[in-house]
Amino acid sequence: MKFVTLDDQYEADRAIDCYNALIKEGVFMFGFSVGSPTGLKYAQLAERNKVPFFGLSAGPPFMYSPDNKFVFAGRASYVVETREEIKHLWEDLGVRKFGVIYQNDAYGAAGLDGVKTALKAYNAEPLVTGSYPRNTVEV
Repeated sequence: MKFVTLDDQYEADRAIDCYNALIKEGVFMFGFSVGSPTGLKYAQLAERNKVPFFGLSAGPPFMYSPDNKFVFAGRASYVVETREEIKHLWEDLGVRKFGVIYQNDAYGAAGLDGVKTALKAYNAEPLVTGSYPRNTVEV
């Protein structure tokens, strides 16, 4: 058995190239990826080609729902993470005003949705939101 590593550079189109290269290598499973944009491509390819995908270092909804017998999450979802973060800020620290700056892609959207969902439990919402493009330092 051999361990193959490739770099998708956190770019969804590059993820497809990496996946195809792994399939040519004859992998029986792939994973340990970082990022929702690339992870979405990998999850779709795993299901389509029936090759298991394990251990995405991200918690977007597509890793948990709908059930996919070829996709195995390796961490908590963004919804669970943000719920616990908001709960701590609200209940333990008394924070009542929230602003969210998020990456303008699947990762950021999932985080923003998680914050909005968590705040609904307190009949609240973010006072302001802002986004920035992925892979930039221009924030």
